[in-house]
Amino acid sequence: MDKKSHNGAALLEPGQLYRHCPPGHLKFNTTADLEDLSDIIGQGRAVEALRFGVSISHDGYHVFVLGPAGAGRRSLVEKELGARAAGQAPPPDWCYVNNYEAPHKPKALSLPTGRGEQFQRDMRQFSEELRSVIPAAFESEEYRNRIEAMNEDFKRRQEDAVEAFGKQARDKGIGLIQTPTGFALAPLKGEAVITAEDFEKLTEQEQKHYKELIRELEEQLHKILNHIPGWRREHQARIRAFNRDTIAQAVEHQIEELRARYQDLPTVLEYLEATQTDLVESASELREPSSDGLEGVSTATPLQRYQVNLMSRDGRVSGAPVVHEDHPTYQNLLGRIEHISHMGTLVTNFSLIKPGALHRANGGYLLLDALKVLSSPNAWEGLKRALRFGEIRIESPMQMMSLTSTVSLEPEPVELDVKVILMG
Repeated sequence: MDKKSHNGAALLEPGQLYRHCPPGHLKFNTTADLEDLSDIIGQGRAVEALRFGVSISHDGYHVFVLGPAGAGRRSLVEKELGARAAGQAPPPDWCYVNNYEAPHKPKALSLPTGRGEQFQRDMRQFSEELRSVIPAAFESEEYRNRIEAMNEDFKRRQEDAVEAFGKQARDKGIGLIQTPTGFALAPLKGEAVITAEDFEKLTEQEQKHYKELIRELEEQLHKILNHIPGWRREHQARIRAFNRDTIAQAVEHQIEELRARYQDLPTVLEYLEATQTDLVESASELREPSSDGLEGVSTATPLQRYQVNLMSRDGRVSGAPVVHEDHPTYQNLLGRIEHISHMGTLVTNFSLIKPGALHRANGGYLLLDALKVLSSPNAWEGLKRALRFGEIRIESPMQMMSLTSTVSLEPEPVELDVKVILMG
């Protein structure tokens, strides 16, 4: 029994203050030989609660982790989420492509995991091939011969109309004279034009006769000349149609290869169909691709608009993403649209859309510091709005508050499926 002191406190024997542990009883040489503990000591309820919270797959259920600093909250959460995410299916790839009908409203495409990066490479290669394929098609001998033949037809049509009118006028004794400013009519005497002095010598009845003839022929000539702009429009329409056919034939092989590669993805096939249509309609613009180094500056640059802006670039092929955003501002969470100053004007296009933490964590888990989110202007409201509606809508905070009139984009929202873990 323990001895009692004079004040009633227990007294311990020296042997009770020390427990002997012979090294031979230990089955390891150093602690480096031991496996790490799977759980944090003394946090069994916290681990169970965390696992329960992240296992709820319904919308609107997220996790708030509360505890003092230094308690190992972040390491616990990251370890549990990492183990859970490793066994989950990876999320699809999201990318933005040009909307040819409304360039200020880029389209969002969802592709199976890993195929977004391949699609981006394929469209980049497709754009590079267009740089050589299109000019080559317009420089071929067949193309030049066809264009020359159409120009000759248009020229001959004008000449035939003027020549027929000139013969009709000569038969009536009126000559058709071509001047630097156009055509003029004058009386003839034989094959020569009557001079002003000789015309004054004619009788009044003869002068009246010539004047009436010239007035009638001028009306006919005016009608003929009025047809020429219409013929020119028809001629230009024929050339445009031929240019479209030329481009359609030039890019048909490349488009068919892409269709075969993505035949299982209807949204991609629809985009490729729109791409081919835009190529055909933009024939004249694409004949001389921009070489001034300003591609990507505006929404209408040739070739650049056929590329793909991939929102996730980690090359993930297995498991769900676990993202920790240490600086959760509004734009760092929901993404942003960058602008470039060109000739005194701020311009942008779909390739300048940059992803946020929600894009990177989409289909997985997002870790945030509660105080930092609440301290950043608009971040908390933007995060709640994205979670409530289940979509990531990229908007400029300045435009939301109507503080700027800069023309920007309205990207199509991306579907959102994420579980948020707030650290507080």
